[in-house]
Amino acid sequence: MQRIRVPVLARSGLRAAGALLTPLAACSGGTAPPPADGGVTDDCPAVVSVTPEGRRVTVGEPVEVTAERGSLTSVTATDAEGGRLDGRFSADRTSWISNRKTVPGAAYRGTAATRSKGGTIGTRRASFTTADADKVDKVDWRPRTHWKPGTGVTLKAELNGTDSGHAHAAP
Repeated sequence: MQRIRVPVLARSGLRAAGALLTPLAACSGGTAPPPADGGVTDDCPAVVSVTPEGRRVTVGEPVEVTAERGSLTSVTATDAEGGRLDGRFSADRTSWISNRKTVPGAAYRGTAATRSKGGTIGTRRASFTTADADKVDKVDWRPRTHWKPGTGVTLKAELNGTDSGHAHAAP
């Protein structure tokens, strides 16, 4: 019977597997030993979340983009007609929120460019659609007493995200 010695091979195989899995553990939230040279261990892509997401999502909410393990370098969000949703970044650039809310029955697409803490550049694309408006309510409001002709009236209402009917282009 012939004997084969494998302890050395098994140990070196384990070391190689450990070397390969250590970066994966660091990227998946596990713990990995710091590098011997004291460098950065977190060179995993940033994790991006976009809210809302999916189909027929609730309308009337802003679009929010967040990054973990890195920062957002740019965010672009557009509707199906190419209208851009402008927004603003947080001071640390880990979040972005649109300046206006989503509207009923619309499709949106977005692209977020990121840079991880270790410098890795990444891109995340997302899309979602909003639900159609359930119903349109008509609101009539009249004062208790009639105003004199020419009286100035100011009406403030949060209507962004409210279905106001179909848009018609002017001739």
